[in-house]
Amino acid sequence: MTCAYCGVSQQKIDVEKYVDQLRAEVFGWVRSMVPGGIQTASQVDPIARSQIFEQTLRQGLSSKLEAMSLQLVKIGSSPLLAPPYAFPSPSLRGDAAFDSKHMLGEAAKFQGLSPFAQSEEQSSFLVQATSVAETLGYLLNITRMYYEKERSYKTVAKNFESAAESLGRDKSRSAGASRMRGLAFMSHAIASLTAGDLRDATVNLDAAEKWMATASSELVSQGSLVAWYPGIKAERGMVGSFKALAEGISASGAFGSGYTDAFFRFGKYVMAFEAAKRSTGNMLSTGSFIEPDTFKELCASFREVNLAKAGNPSVNAILGGGAIWVACWLAEISYAFETGMLFMKKGQAVQERLLVSGIFPLRPDLIMTAPQHLVTDIFSVQSESGFMDRIKGRETSLTTGIGYSCLAHTKKTSIPYTSTVVPALSTKLEAEKLANIYLEKVRQRLQGKLRIGIPTISQLVYVGGSIRDGRLTVPGMPDSICPYIGDEKSLLGFAI
Repeated sequence: MTCAYCGVSQQKIDVEKYVDQLRAEVFGWVRSMVPGGIQTASQVDPIARSQIFEQTLRQGLSSKLEAMSLQLVKIGSSPLLAPPYAFPSPSLRGDAAFDSKHMLGEAAKFQGLSPFAQSEEQSSFLVQATSVAETLGYLLNITRMYYEKERSYKTVAKNFESAAESLGRDKSRSAGASRMRGLAFMSHAIASLTAGDLRDATVNLDAAEKWMATASSELVSQGSLVAWYPGIKAERGMVGSFKALAEGISASGAFGSGYTDAFFRFGKYVMAFEAAKRSTGNMLSTGSFIEPDTFKELCASFREVNLAKAGNPSVNAILGGGAIWVACWLAEISYAFETGMLFMKKGQAVQERLLVSGIFPLRPDLIMTAPQHLVTDIFSVQSESGFMDRIKGRETSLTTGIGYSCLAHTKKTSIPYTSTVVPALSTKLEAEKLANIYLEKVRQRLQGKLRIGIPTISQLVYVGGSIRDGRLTVPGMPDSICPYIGDEKSLLGFAI
């Protein structure tokens, strides 16, 4: 027999033995909670059962329910869906004291106490305890599956559906039940995308969007789950991410790529991005796993590139053209420097632009030691000011202004479907941090002459060119300041 929730197979005789063992454990646990001499619930009258529940059982159940409820709130405050090919959030690991088998066993024990619940309030209390224990069990099942080498999103969906059924029995947590249904539909959508069935994926995503909206509206009136708001908000955004991914996969069909192949290429992109974060996340203090907002950017980039290769003007491009297009971050630089000597000393303010290689995490060794190789090194080209201009404070710039002039105009464009497109392996925040590191290195090299340098990342652009000695050479820009991007063969592993 194979479990539909965790995928574990067992011989039928083993399952029967386990059920008998579980039944014995339940009865043993019930007897331990009941005063001596009473063997089963059927041997006492309803009033006695109610008294047993209040005086003997409730205290133990209350402490268990409180601990489980806190754990459920903790897990649910973060997104519960791990994107395909991405490592799950560390917050999903939960407390080591809780595991799925133990929680589902606890739920069975709580159900075994139902004969002792004689009032509506007592029954409601048991339903709540059973619901919380079961939901925790199913969510911990899902968490375990996220860490397995091969994920089955259909099995994940089954567990979310069971969690929805469990929470649905507790009216005070109906928002949680709606959330679980939405997550089940999202999981089914991922399974459909994996199989190349875009129509079914779209239907499931529309249903997910409806249930997640219902969860958000119901949550307002349910204080026990109000801490789930950040998780639900992130998951609602993920519905849009998957819709963008589906649109990108659909566009890939216009230039001869199969849907399953397109999804697989997206997976390689996600894994390359995640590996890049692991190599630079601690260095740049940006974390080592893919957040929902970052996943949204990946899906959007994948869609835009595929639409561009299908003939739509969907990407921002700047400079050149060629067989390879590389994602770069365009940075607006405001810097001030000191010029002149003694009483002629004065300050100057200048506007400049530079490109930050979108794939700079591939060379983490250069980030702190030689960041100039990962950007268009505009300060390496000396200005035309002469010696006397520097003495008398007549300098107007530390650069030639080539960055400001060459990087002035971006436009929406398409990309030849035969071209290789290298998407970004970094976020806007990470690019800004690298730009700051670069300007600090320039300040040190110029011995403090550069007083202030403030970078602002304005947009992601695609630059067409060719690779020479590991650098992206672009028509109209000196080779000496072009960023280093590495070997073309290594880029093909995740290129679109």
